[in-house]
Amino acid sequence: GLGNPFMQGLIHELEPKNFSELVKVEAISHGTNTWLDNGQILFNDGKATLENLIGTREDVFEMMLFHGIDRATAFAIAEDVRKGKMALGKMKPELREVMNNAGLPDWYIWSCEQVRYLFPRAHAAEYVQMELRSLYYKIHYPDIYKEVFSTIEFE
Repeated sequence: GLGNPFMQGLIHELEPKNFSELVKVEAISHGTNTWLDNGQILFNDGKATLENLIGTREDVFEMMLFHGIDRATAFAIAEDVRKGKMALGKMKPELREVMNNAGLPDWYIWSCEQVRYLFPRAHAAEYVQMELRSLYYKIHYPDIYKEVFSTIEFE
């Protein structure tokens, strides 16, 4: 959630400015090899921004479409990245060729190869909505929030 130290570090470093960017940060925090050993390197080297970092399958799909790749191939690439099927040197040569021919930057193709799992954008959006609602009540109705929170049983 927004309150854990890893997420707070991401928010501090990436400085999301709107709901969409907060959703991307949430997704990055739930993926495997999306930030550590991937996005963080690209961001710190100035090769990538929050806008073009890979956080969700939809980010990859939209980047492929932006570069003129047909929808079916773009979706196949996005799914392979989401499931980590390009990681550990397993990218299909024909997909690399499509991405190279479309003019995708080398750093982006490299980033696709690092991802082991991508969190769905819809799930990240729901998490952010839920956390923002919770924060609203925590700030504006702290007594009720504490009372309700105290009734929750954690296993």
